[in-house]
Amino acid sequence: MKKLLELRKTSNEFREKQQKKLNDANNNKTQEIINQNVEKEPEKQMVEEPRKQIVEKHRKQIVEPRKQIVEEPKKQIVEPEKCETPKIDICFKQTQTQMNKEIINHNVNVILCCLNNFQNYILINIEQLIKLGHKSIYIITNKHLTEYFNCFNNNSNVKIIYAEDLNEDYDFNNKTKLDKNGYKGLWLLSSLRFFYIYSFMKKYNITNVFHIENDVLIYYNVGVLVGKLEKTKMYVPFDSYSRNIASILFIPNKDVFKMILDEYNYDKNDMFNFPIIYKNTNLIDIFPIFNDENSINKEVAFVSKNISNIGYIFDAAAIGQYLGGIDSIHTTNDTTGFVNETCVIKYNNYNIFWNTINNINKPFININNIEYPIFNLHIHSKRLEKFV
Repeated sequence: MKKLLELRKTSNEFREKQQKKLNDANNNKTQEIINQNVEKEPEKQMVEEPRKQIVEKHRKQIVEPRKQIVEEPKKQIVEPEKCETPKIDICFKQTQTQMNKEIINHNVNVILCCLNNFQNYILINIEQLIKLGHKSIYIITNKHLTEYFNCFNNNSNVKIIYAEDLNEDYDFNNKTKLDKNGYKGLWLLSSLRFFYIYSFMKKYNITNVFHIENDVLIYYNVGVLVGKLEKTKMYVPFDSYSRNIASILFIPNKDVFKMILDEYNYDKNDMFNFPIIYKNTNLIDIFPIFNDENSINKEVAFVSKNISNIGYIFDAAAIGQYLGGIDSIHTTNDTTGFVNETCVIKYNNYNIFWNTINNINKPFININNIEYPIFNLHIHSKRLEKFV
């Protein structure tokens, strides 16, 4: 009996040892499976996480801006009747593609005129010029307006020139019959500025001058243009055969400018003076507002002249009017999407969009699937802060 009990004890111990080995084996196998899953988990994360980031980035850069593009132009334009909702890509897209680097000639001078009346938006204009790296910015103004430009006192690139210190070589102010009172003397001052610019160039022997109007923003340093322009002609954008708009001018030297002003009709404003001088002399050339120099429409070809050489689209007035509307002195309604009735190019038929290059928002226009940089915008609404 004693031996039987010992045999059972031995048998039970053997079974317990075998069960323990089996349990240990199962536990080890389970742990291996767990370890394998743990090792695979980071790999899964490595694949999925960047994919989530890409999707999120795509949503932020593409989907959300497109949502804005769809929602923004819902404003109804009541006046004028011909206005249409603009097809504008208003989002500022970051781009990795940089435009071809062009040589900047810093031997250039930018001149603005602020005569009799102060226009506060000129300060935004000047700040943009500084941001673009211009080294010689001259403001021809009256002494009683000096204080408005005190914010640039510590900037050696901005210089104030008093109109009172310049000679009145042509005595235009006394000889002209242009309206001296309407719109705060707009029609008089629009022509008078050219005679002040000439007197300044003559007095200081200034060459390579770019003049831009106070409600104009440029998006490139004007020095990129100098090597593309003839030094025997003044350049200005035309928007039809019979009209130019002096939103931006290139004047090579005082001698060329004098020959042009010698032909100036004191009874016509600047928009209709230069087209006549263009026809009668060989002293004026064109900043292109479109890209079709070979158009069967001769007027379209005319306003596109020099695009193949210069490579930029210039805004006489119609692009800025389309994007931002017209001056509130004409109407208090929202005129965003305004289509200029005189300009031969109707920009509502083209896609205008923005790219951010070197931290500066720049407009482009797509014409027949070709993208052209827009050199300047004439912000007729005077709301320059919306376009920087």
